[in-house]
Amino acid sequence: MERLCYSPTEEKLAEAEVLAEQWGIAVQIGDSQRTAGLDFDRDLVQVLQIPTEQHLILTERKVRVNQSVALQYVDEFSNVEGIRLEYTVAGVTQEVMPLWRKLPHLREYRIRFPTAGKCDIRIFDKDGTIATDVVEVVPW
Repeated sequence: MERLCYSPTEEKLAEAEVLAEQWGIAVQIGDSQRTAGLDFDRDLVQVLQIPTEQHLILTERKVRVNQSVALQYVDEFSNVEGIRLEYTVAGVTQEVMPLWRKLPHLREYRIRFPTAGKCDIRIFDKDGTIATDVVEVVPW
């Protein structure tokens, strides 16, 4: 979840800044794309928790052979226990075991690519593909 301090108007900005400082978060004045779909009282200064959608986070987009890349898959709406990751490089597909974490909404992986080429990464579960991404693996 992402947090921000909502201020309905600039007149209430001072109150919002005090609250935001306590939480160490940013202040937003009025609605934005992130808050438009949320159900809350738009007349009050308050801390909002904004759900983030499913996403795959890569530390690098271009890596060298035998260099590691860290990947995180986050889904704040459901448990990620059945989520799996595989990558294909040079025509060979490998499934990667996740790092052990006891967080129900986060899966972390480390991949060390053995050969150069375009690497297709796929996050999937029993129902099919959830997310894909591409990493370029270059020779030393």
